Amino acid sequence: MSIESDVFQRCQPDLERCRAQGFRKINDVWQYETSFLDGAFRAVLTIDAAGQVAGKVIDTMTEEEYLPLRLTNPAGSYVYGVRHAYEELLRGIAEACFVRLPFAVPQANRICQRIQEVWGDVPEFPWKQKAYATSGVFRHPETRKWYAAILPVSWDKVVAGREGSIELLNLKVMDAAAKVLAHAGCYPAYHMTKKYWVSVSLDETMTDAAIWDMLRESHAFAAKGGKTRAPKDGKGLQDSLAEAVLSVVANIPKGKVATYGQIARWIGRPRNARLVGKILSQAERYGAYPCHRVVNHAGRLAPGFAQQKEKLLAEGVNLNDDMHVDLKRHQWEGASE
Repeated sequence: MSIESDVFQRCQPDLERCRAQGFRKINDVWQYETSFLDGAFRAVLTIDAAGQVAGKVIDTMTEEEYLPLRLTNPAGSYVYGVRHAYEELLRGIAEACFVRLPFAVPQANRICQRIQEVWGDVPEFPWKQKAYATSGVFRHPETRKWYAAILPVSWDKVVAGREGSIELLNLKVMDAAAKVLAHAGCYPAYHMTKKYWVSVSLDETMTDAAIWDMLRESHAFAAKGGKTRAPKDGKGLQDSLAEAVLSVVANIPKGKVATYGQIARWIGRPRNARLVGKILSQAERYGAYPCHRVVNHAGRLAPGFAQQKEKLLAEGVNLNDDMHVDLKRHQWEGASE
């Protein structure tokens, strides 16, 4: 990812503010030039018709592009200082001339905007951990049930072997399997029970109108307080909490484990480690999840989970004894690893 892409990710230009900043329209692009570091360098920025920002840094002594700052790990304090100054300049322009968007892709932001216009709902970002911080959910204001979730994922999580990344829209619908068959761009639900949920790729494969039809259906479910089957113990754990827990569990890689307490912290419920364990004991009603990769704070395996040890050993996880995982070697710290 380029420096510009990183700074202007999830940003949309406000052209009036750009003009006030000094951007000039040249053919189909907007261009802005400014000097920095006491005139030693000149930044040249362009915004194309799609709102994408590109930039060059010119060494004013040679009038050539200063390429060392494009190195991923620039060597030397001078190059680092130029890069840092350029990044600060870009961040200032982003603050002054751009509007922050909740999601990365245009279709996701259009859907988000229409939800706000029709129902007045804004996305919540309930996960504290960095790996899930940009995953947004929409709840019905009265029942507090989810009716939509927008999740950034790698394509190979959805289609085996496909490269790249995508933002998915998860929706609760009737006849989920039939909808997957009927619509290109509609897939069995990612991280939610496939009996009731589908995942839609927000890459323009499906039209906004077709997505909106499903969204209204999902919203109607939420308005009724609809949920999947009640747990066998009848206590009715909230589906939204279960889905938050299981969305983390699904991302624990092979060869790693997480603790109940870690998961509780990552979903913003640090005092509810026991509740995490209870949800995992009922996880089969939501789908297939790698619950064997979750242990207690000391690395202890779950009592009564006969296959847990066998599954972990098969994935290369070392145990200190018959009941305890070697956490120093195998504890997962999240997607930042």
